[in-house]
Amino acid sequence: MIPGGWLWLALGLARAEPGNGEADMSDRSWVPEGWTAVLVPGIELPTMTAWILEEDGPRARGALRSAGHTFEGMAAYRLALAAMGPPDPVQRSRVACLLIDPGGAGQVPWTGAADDIDPDYAAFVGPPRMEGETLIYWRAHGQLDDMVRVRVDAGGTVLGTELASEVAASLAAPQDPILRATEELQAWDYSGRVSALKRLASSGDPRAVDFILEAARSQEDWRVREAAVGQLGMLAASGKSTQLVAILESDPHEKVRRAAARALGQLLVPSTRDGLTRAKAHDASPLVRAAAEEALTRMR
Repeated sequence: MIPGGWLWLALGLARAEPGNGEADMSDRSWVPEGWTAVLVPGIELPTMTAWILEEDGPRARGALRSAGHTFEGMAAYRLALAAMGPPDPVQRSRVACLLIDPGGAGQVPWTGAADDIDPDYAAFVGPPRMEGETLIYWRAHGQLDDMVRVRVDAGGTVLGTELASEVAASLAAPQDPILRATEELQAWDYSGRVSALKRLASSGDPRAVDFILEAARSQEDWRVREAAVGQLGMLAASGKSTQLVAILESDPHEKVRRAAARALGQLLVPSTRDGLTRAKAHDASPLVRAAAEEALTRMR
């Protein structure tokens, strides 16, 4: 079972005292039509109260009330930071989770013990902490049986979210870039395979060019072939220019052929001029003809 859970399950424990930011806690005239507002326990800010707004269904968002005004999102988060004083990762994470974390309203940051979570996660999941000026915390996912790592910079920008299952898979992946890419190219979704090629291209491994070229020629999904061809251009793989001309002239998908023309326009190998000229004159796709013409223009 994932720790944390929906915050509203614990709202019955909350008690609002007059004078803690709002004079009349029963006033709901500020709540948008179709939404309900419930006071959030555990967040204590001078002259402010924290609320969760809920709509029928899974939607929820956080808000602060102060002196009769309602604040949400980044404005509310920065207002809370100014009121907090010295950084407290736990308190800051609660506020971030409520106000700026996509999908976080209704969840609480995890602060439990390692034996409360999946053993596969115990090596890297931990309580809220600061790394320099970056806040890092974990919380339960609202719909999946998983946990989410959230990173927030000093200004309140959410730098990224990652599922614990993805972090665990990354840590367990082969360390050899080619072995890892080979495994990741078996992913069912094309975006995972594209990410694998980009990761390999940035690895600096001298075997990457040949591996990516093979993917450009053999992957069934045209989007993966297009990405592979694009990586060859970015890697300045001039030694593969002949193979790129072959892809330009033979791949069945116009966007892959366009990517080949663009890659050749990056490599600027004179011997590819004839292939680009043929593509400019005879390719059935205007996308390819335009890309070939642009590549030839760069060669002048």
